[in-house]
Parts: sequence; C-alpha cells; structure tokens
Amino acid sequence: MAADNIRFSRILRKYDFLIQELEDVNEMHSEASREFMREVMIEKNGEEPEPVVSEPEEEETPEKVEMSKEYKKLFRKIVIQTHPDKQVEGLSDIEKLKLKEIYDSTIEAWDKGDQPTLISNAVKLDIDVSEFEEDFKEIEEACETIEKTINDIQGTSAWYYKYILKTEKEKKEFIKKFVGVMGDNESPNLSE
Repeated sequence: MAADNIRFSRILRKYDFLIQELEDVNEMHSEASREFMREVMIEKNGEEPEPVVSEPEEEETPEKVEMSKEYKKLFRKIVIQTHPDKQVEGLSDIEKLKLKEIYDSTIEAWDKGDQPTLISNAVKLDIDVSEFEEDFKEIEEACETIEKTINDIQGTSAWYYKYILKTEKEKKEFIKKFVGVMGDNESPNLSE
C-alpha cells in the first residue's frame, strides 16, 4: 500500500502542478497575444489600433462529476479522520490545522466532484487508494494532454515574440516578417 500511495502521490503532485502551470501559461499567452496583435496591426496599418473593450467572460460552472460508491466510502474515511469535532486528543495546533485544511479541501472536492483532490487527500492520510488504479491512468493521460497544450501555447508566434525574443530589434524584425508572410489576411491565427 505504501509504495502505491507514493506513486499515486507523485502522479497527483504532477497533475496539480500542471493544472497551475496551464493557468499561468494561459494568462501569460493572453497578455502576449494582445501585445503581439497590437504590434502586428501597427506594422500593417501604420497606426495604433483602437482599443478593444470586451465584456468580462462569464466563468462556466463545470458540471459536477457523479461520485461512485467507492468515492463515497473514500470521502467518509477522510471526513472521519479529519473532522474538527472528531479529532483525537493530544494533537498540536499545527496538526489540527493540517487536518482542518484536508477536511475543508475534501468537502469542497466532494461538492465539485473533484476526484483527484479526494484521492490526494486520502494519500496524505495514508488511506489505501489502490482500488482507484484506473483513475490514476486517466490522470496520467490528462497530464500528457496538459503538457501538450502547454507546449502548443509556448510554440505560438505571440509567445515567441513576447518571451523568447530579447531585444527590440529582434522583435521588430519578427513583426515585419510576420506581417510579410501574413499578407492580406485581416486576422492572423495566433495559435499557429
């Protein structure tokens, strides 16, 4: 059990890291795209484009994933070990705080249908999660997909312009070449 939990813990840490990395890369790419498009339009039209005012995007609420009986059992095991009213005597304040954080995270994960977080919390408590082997395979596949997405974003022209090119001269030359290749297209595809 311990060896499986260590392996599962590594997979979950990688997944958590990649999710955060993807959020950061998306935010950076959004900024890079705005700056890159502005420079492309200046080069193409000889003047600064009108600022675009866009309405804030509404965040979509993801549908809750229906939890299986196995996840319900896992949820209960975690809650029994971490519930603030059920904690054993003699724990330090730090230990109580850690258990409370796991408890809160577990409740939130249950409400959202966030299976990876439930499993991660179980691993932190050394609860056997070997019955979720198939789920770990899906998480590993999700990691590969996220890594590919990050690499694709970092391979765009906007990313290259903003984060790879270092000097203003390099950036100006790149914009000129880009506009030359773009020709008469009105809106370049920044994802290529």
